[in-house]
Amino acid sequence: MSEPNEHKKKLSRKTWKIKLGRMMANRGITYKQLAQWLNLNANVKTSEATLNKIVTKSDWPKRTLPREALKAGLEKFAIENGLIVESNVYQIFLDDPHNNAVTTGSQWKHAHKTKRLIIGHEDSINGHIVIELPEAQMLTPRARQHFKIFNDPWDNEIYSIDHVYLGAQQRYVVESIINCAKVGTLMALVGECGSGKTVMMNFTMEEIRAKHPNIRVIRPARIDKKKIGSSSISEAICRELNITKLPRSSEDRDSIIRDELTRSCNAGNRHILLIDEGHRLDEETIKQLKVLWELSEGFTKLIGICIIGQTELDKVLSSMNVREFAYRVNKLNVPPLGTELKEYIDHKLKAANLVPEKVIEPAAIEKMQQALRGIRKFGRTTGRPDETVDMSYPLNVNTLMKNLMNEAADLGEDRITAELAEEYVRV
Repeated sequence: MSEPNEHKKKLSRKTWKIKLGRMMANRGITYKQLAQWLNLNANVKTSEATLNKIVTKSDWPKRTLPREALKAGLEKFAIENGLIVESNVYQIFLDDPHNNAVTTGSQWKHAHKTKRLIIGHEDSINGHIVIELPEAQMLTPRARQHFKIFNDPWDNEIYSIDHVYLGAQQRYVVESIINCAKVGTLMALVGECGSGKTVMMNFTMEEIRAKHPNIRVIRPARIDKKKIGSSSISEAICRELNITKLPRSSEDRDSIIRDELTRSCNAGNRHILLIDEGHRLDEETIKQLKVLWELSEGFTKLIGICIIGQTELDKVLSSMNVREFAYRVNKLNVPPLGTELKEYIDHKLKAANLVPEKVIEPAAIEKMQQALRGIRKFGRTTGRPDETVDMSYPLNVNTLMKNLMNEAADLGEDRITAELAEEYVRV
């Protein structure tokens, strides 16, 4: 339980002149971190002393060129890190009229405000996707009888490996995860909700069990991924390596884990740490994963790490606080089905003992391809036009096919026609 008036606890006295100083204090950003960010992201090389003069005294370099470059870099820093919205960015250089210091309460408020600003800025710059699909339905009894099927081929829960579709792009993802274990790389698999990440991960597990018995998969057992930390990861490694007795000292425990990983590698084994729902990990855990990944025996990495998450994982990895991890990670995006849409539909129907041509005509699949396009909308201030985005991910395809089969059955159509699919195409 927090102490009374904890939110009023002072963290720093006011040592700045311009508003940028308060914003940095609220975020706990140092001049060193600011200088590093400017160098890496704005191509502006400056010293901590120069930044200190600007923030504490509003004392700028005399020469015009470095002064203007610094101002542009600081504006970019403030916008991209959510300190202020783009339309008000000029305010960071104004005098801060308040004399009160930064407190825990103001820091908490600023953190939540910053999060909202970052999300809004990213949606404006990177765009947000809009797609109009029908609400998900169950396959109706009438549709089951009409098409003479017992099991729903579009059930998102897969109970047999025979029902898994892997095209060339999806197989590349599977092979990449296996290679992550063999070589010991750092990998992040990012995909939209319903893109098939979990299916590919489960298929990878089956592939490893069948063809790569020397690969040992380590998966933390915590259901709430937000609570995964160094202790959860250590326990998962110990469970896989059958380490039963551990000392209380964290240093001695880490030493034993390293020794056992080394012994296992020398015996010909390879290790991979798989973490699903990786977008829910906190920054401190991600930093610890980088330290774990750096364990090696000579040039041989003791463990590969693969984090799997939704598109929010991109935002987590773009944080300045985990840049050392982000610079080293091999990021792979789960692609939509795209031109493999027909092969996916055919595979799912054949797995349900159906003849694809008797369920859907080829022209209808072409219309589905058009219906499964979303629109990426950018902020007005970016000046960028809307873009068409392929959203033919398995979950969206399954939803659309269920609705089309239900409609075909209701209308008494022998199969799904192009006219039926045309209703879902965005005009």
